[in-house]
Amino acid sequence: MQQLVFWKRNARTQIPREIRTMTQSVHHYEKAAAVKVVKFAKKHFVETEDLNELFQAELEYEKKKYQARHDYPHQEAIRKADIGEAKKRKYERIKIEMNAEAYRKYRSHRSKQKKRYTKKD
Repeated sequence: MQQLVFWKRNARTQIPREIRTMTQSVHHYEKAAAVKVVKFAKKHFVETEDLNELFQAELEYEKKKYQARHDYPHQEAIRKADIGEAKKRKYERIKIEMNAEAYRKYRSHRSKQKKRYTKKD
């Protein structure tokens, strides 16, 4: 006799404790990186190793962004150039270190978030 199955539960990402605790961090750059990664991990299944690599890349990017804003508060062109360069390095690093499927999911997720939360003047 066959068993009736109504739905199959999707695999869930195991979010490491280090990343979960960083969402409560006092430092804004750590919290921002952790929140981005946790939101992504809750919606998509990703291996823990890929998740750790993603968190490290996001943390590095958020630190550089924070540093650029701190160093050049009144020079918007320099600040934007530094942040843009850090973003390029982040995606290059993620592309190399993560598997292709996880990278594709993450790029898609971030582009949807960008469209959803654009600043309205």
